[in-house]
Amino acid sequence: MPVSGSNSANSGLFGIPANLSPDLLHAMASMEEGDEIVLADSFFPVSSVCTQYGPKAISASTSGIPDLLASILKLFPIRNHPSTLEALQSGRWIRSSPVYMMYSFENDSKPHLSNMIWRQYQTVLDGFGISGESVTKICREDFLGKARTAYAVVTTKDTFYGCLILKKGRLHSARDVPHTHSSAVVSF
Repeated sequence: MPVSGSNSANSGLFGIPANLSPDLLHAMASMEEGDEIVLADSFFPVSSVCTQYGPKAISASTSGIPDLLASILKLFPIRNHPSTLEALQSGRWIRSSPVYMMYSFENDSKPHLSNMIWRQYQTVLDGFGISGESVTKICREDFLGKARTAYAVVTTKDTFYGCLILKKGRLHSARDVPHTHSSAVVSF
C-alpha cells in the first residue's frame, strides 16, 4: 500500500497513506470517541442511508476495503472499552463492539467468498492487535440500522458482500499514535 511522502500530490504529509482522501481524513479527525464509520462495498445502499440528517457519504472508489482498513487503522484509534449492551434495529440485544461485520444472507449462494473476505479483514485487524473476539457479526438489517447512525459511510470499489463498522476510541497521549515521525499529535 503506497504511503505518501513530502512530494505527494494527495496529502503532502509524511506517513499519510495515499488512499486516504482529504475528506476521509477530515471525517476521521472530526469524529468523537464512540462515533462510528462504515466501510462499504459498492452494493451498499448509500443513497438511502446517507440522507440529509444521516451520515456523510465519502467516496474511496479507488480502494478496496482491506487496503483502506489497514490505512485507516494506522491513524485511527479503535474503542477498547469493556462491553456494554446495545439494542439493534431487530430488537435483539448484543454486546457493544469496536468492530462490526455484516454477515451474508442465509441463502447466500457463495458463502465461501464471505468467509474468505472475513479472513482478509481479520488478518488486517490482527496486525493492529484487534482480535476476533472484538469483532461482532450482525445481520444486514441490524447493520443498516447501525449505519444510519454512523458519522460517515465510506464507499469502496469492492464488489463482494462485506461491510464493516469501526467505532472510534480516543488517544490518551502521543505514545498512542502509531508510526509517527515525531512525538507531536496534530488535531484538525
